[in-house]
Amino acid sequence: MKMNVNREKFYELGLNELPKLFLDKYLDTEGENGEVLSYDEAEIWKRVLNYRVAKHLKPYVILETHAGKGVSTELYRMAQILNILTVYSRSLKIISCHAWEKEVELVPDQSCDLIDIDPFGQPYGAIEATLPKLKDEGVLMVSNGEMMSVVRHLKNTQHLKTDYYGKTAWKWVIEQYLPYIEEITGLKVQFFYAFPTTVRVILSKQELPNDLFRGCKRWMWWLERYVGTTK
Repeated sequence: MKMNVNREKFYELGLNELPKLFLDKYLDTEGENGEVLSYDEAEIWKRVLNYRVAKHLKPYVILETHAGKGVSTELYRMAQILNILTVYSRSLKIISCHAWEKEVELVPDQSCDLIDIDPFGQPYGAIEATLPKLKDEGVLMVSNGEMMSVVRHLKNTQHLKTDYYGKTAWKWVIEQYLPYIEEITGLKVQFFYAFPTTVRVILSKQELPNDLFRGCKRWMWWLERYVGTTK
């Protein structure tokens, strides 16, 4: 699918934020759900924010509930390599799950600095299972494919039922989803972005620097056109 000029500029901006070694290896890799970095600005910016947050946190333990083909796993390792070259050197353990329902049970409570939940679908079961594993000052990053059901007005596949759809789908994000995810996690939304198929949220009790999110739009693709203008 060809991008328009604005989307392409935003995409290129994200590419410039990622390590060349990572792009050389993974730019054309197709994920388990068909996503490819070489033509998807949301996938690029997910990786940019993953990379920045990992560099900032300097974590000991990262938990990925839906590891897929290991693209984000490798990026987390690259972020840690940069940290090793500083006085903040730490050994990093990445728990990459391929059957999270069973594997998460083996993870000690209060042991994870960063948890990344990135399912093809809805995240609520994984949130409930992994939340006890997060340290008090840890960071939780969650993708939710429920956005596609909202955009397409498919109420039977929505967890948070809504009358918003299409051009008004962004209101579901603001009015329903963000307050709900703060309520069920007890964490504060530090940043989010929405694409017509996905909402990605970064949550924590600690206040994260705004610079971690610089350049990233909250509303991507055609959603940007309608935010604040539709009733």
